Amino acid sequence: MQKKFVLSPYAIELNGSPRFVAIPVVGLNPEMIKSYYHQQRSVSSLKKNDYLNRVADAFGIYPWGKYDSFYVNSIVPFLDQHGLIFYAPDLNRDLLNNRFTLRSVADRLFFSGRPIPKAIFTGYSCDIDHEHSYNPSVVFEKPSKSYDETAFEINVDLLIPHKHHMNYLSVFKNLLGDVFILNHSDEDDCYIATTYPTNGEKYKITDSMIEEAKELKKLLLHSEKGWIEIIPFNENLIFLKGSNGIYDFVFKHLRDSDFEDQSPFRPYLNHDRIPSVMNETYDFARWLYFGRKEDDSKKKQQDTRRSYWLEELQHHADIDFYESGGGIHPGYENLLKNYFEKIGEYSYIRKTKPDQLDGLHEIKLSNGKELFVSDLITIREFSKFDDEESPDVKSYRVDRHPDNDIWETVNFEPDDYPVAVTYYDAVAYCRWFELKHKAPVRLLSADEWYEIFENPHKVTDLNGLNRWTDDLICFTPASDVIEDITKYRNDFQEVYVRFKNPPEMIPQSNGLKLCINHHFSEWLLEFNGHDAAMVTPALMKPLSLSFLSDDELSTPSFSARSTGKYKYQKIGFRICYEK
Repeated sequence: MQKKFVLSPYAIELNGSPRFVAIPVVGLNPEMIKSYYHQQRSVSSLKKNDYLNRVADAFGIYPWGKYDSFYVNSIVPFLDQHGLIFYAPDLNRDLLNNRFTLRSVADRLFFSGRPIPKAIFTGYSCDIDHEHSYNPSVVFEKPSKSYDETAFEINVDLLIPHKHHMNYLSVFKNLLGDVFILNHSDEDDCYIATTYPTNGEKYKITDSMIEEAKELKKLLLHSEKGWIEIIPFNENLIFLKGSNGIYDFVFKHLRDSDFEDQSPFRPYLNHDRIPSVMNETYDFARWLYFGRKEDDSKKKQQDTRRSYWLEELQHHADIDFYESGGGIHPGYENLLKNYFEKIGEYSYIRKTKPDQLDGLHEIKLSNGKELFVSDLITIREFSKFDDEESPDVKSYRVDRHPDNDIWETVNFEPDDYPVAVTYYDAVAYCRWFELKHKAPVRLLSADEWYEIFENPHKVTDLNGLNRWTDDLICFTPASDVIEDITKYRNDFQEVYVRFKNPPEMIPQSNGLKLCINHHFSEWLLEFNGHDAAMVTPALMKPLSLSFLSDDELSTPSFSARSTGKYKYQKIGFRICYEK
């Protein structure tokens, strides 16, 4: 069942503490809404009245006790009056490359401060082609035969010119301007291009861009398909009408998905199992999603929701980034976080601890930062964590995810050897250690690691990885030594890996020790949601992550679900915290 979500106006009591939540909305029919509450475990932690009241409030009526008559006497007649016959909650499935989500449409309609338009071109039920060339100077008030014939020939409803100097869809495909908007008056039209200077110049819309935008809009208006009619119901609820009476609806503070789906560590770790100082990504994502900080949950019965237009904020953040010199785009989440920090609307509390715990070494960095850094966590230390972790947490981290490597199979070694684990295991250990010792520990960043260990030469030879050497023994309980430990073996999780000889632990001038072995690496802090940074001291190769985009990495990385076993590696870790 397709769901939308509405933010609760204030914190709702859940399990004894106030929390902000996103309430799933499945339709307008009161019986459907009540049935969904009883069927879905995902909302079972909410009291029934809280759930129903929040849904009714999203539609502009409160409390739920008034909703039945409101639906019968107001909503149903309105649907009939406007020919809204078939509710289609997947009306956005044909939106242009998913750019215009229901959230982006709702933000434009409710929070832009612009007049409510007549229609939005989303491309719904409209076959579009922008690969074929035709004369873009044609006057579309008098359709050209060449245009119509070309469209008929390739069986599409709309042709978009793909010019050499500009891709219409990438530049003007936004709801900031009005290329895809049909206003009640042409005088309300404005045009905004999401293309930015790369040399630090000021962002501006040129006259030629405006002409291009107007040309594209004429082309869209030429199409009878692809337009969604906008029909306001009240200040909270707006209907979207497609062809043949198909409709959907949007409301204020709409979200396209539940927040929990957006944690970079899910589904392997819940956010409460992530160290506080490694939770900045979660903290900002949560702040951006709910529009408020956790502390606002104490303001009971106060609507603390921020009415902001996310697409416009991204545009402003892009302008600020490129006007400040640009460079490699950090991805929109980091871009927005940096922008909000710069303008003073968001900050993350980075916890420190002045006391030095036993066994950690005090390190001063060139930037003035002081760290307490551990040696490599041993098998004995990790086993203690594994023993003390609650069964429920361990079940979530281990039992639910059989695709994660099993840490025991790569630690068939003496207890004082460095442990080898997945990145998620290392993060979970940090959180356990933090709760146990009241120290905000985390993993070392790549920059910190190279400064602490005297910035060794970073060679590019990766031949030491993914190859067999005599330093490592691989076997199964039912077989002798094996050389092929590909992850696609049926018995991969049953393959054990151990060192043939004790690994070299080399003391450094700062008191820390490095494990020097071609088959041993260390996890680092950097993480992109799938892969994590690591370094192999014996090769002095920084397998750290430099983010070009959300999906592209500039240097090799390693799956966060692996202990390194399938590449003949053991990956350990050390912890640190700031003074």
